[in-house]
Amino acid sequence: MKKPFYSNAYLYLALGFLATLIGFFPTYFNKLGETDALHHFHGVTGTLWMIILIIQPMFYRFGKMKYHRMIGWASVALAPIVFYGAIRMIQFMMQTREPSELLYQFAFLDIFTILPFALFVILGVIYRKDIHYHSRFMICTIFGPLSAGIVRVFYLVFDDWNYAITGTYLLFELILLVLIIDDKKKGRIRSPYVIAFMIFFVQHVLIYFAGEWEWWREFTHQLAKMNLGG
Repeated sequence: MKKPFYSNAYLYLALGFLATLIGFFPTYFNKLGETDALHHFHGVTGTLWMIILIIQPMFYRFGKMKYHRMIGWASVALAPIVFYGAIRMIQFMMQTREPSELLYQFAFLDIFTILPFALFVILGVIYRKDIHYHSRFMICTIFGPLSAGIVRVFYLVFDDWNYAITGTYLLFELILLVLIIDDKKKGRIRSPYVIAFMIFFVQHVLIYFAGEWEWWREFTHQLAKMNLGG
């Protein structure tokens, strides 16, 4: 009997979720009672997204297509809320931290992971009737919420934020290369993972210079001043 497409995807996505929990445990999950509403909003919405990414392929794996579709449409409603929460957190970071090259690098990391997140969600919806493209684009959305957790895991290991940023991008590139190679072995390389790899590779190259760009500094400060409610 042929196994369902990407039958173990939920297990790998759960591993990513676990890594995120580890990364945020010292600063968020271990201090829930000391955390403000904005951090809770961002934390809850990002956590919900990762949980949805786990249970959706699980429902597909076990043939529960009704629930798979229900959760899918719920994720469409959740995605703009996740995006909004991420932008508000970037604003908060820019408003409360002293300007530094590292601060602008983190703004670059956050903005240019949440923008591809939105792109992959939109493409996932557009290709919802093509399981091969839909599943791959939705898997790519994990890199948005995952990036913040993984960079903190690497910081716990190296105690250096620049090493943590480098390690995060290298890990993402490695994961995407493995997925592209897996596609090749199965007979055809499809575009989602290639697009994601190119996006993160370009980000990886540029992030080391972002803190020196005057236009980028001005943009992030203007973003911080924007009234987005809340």
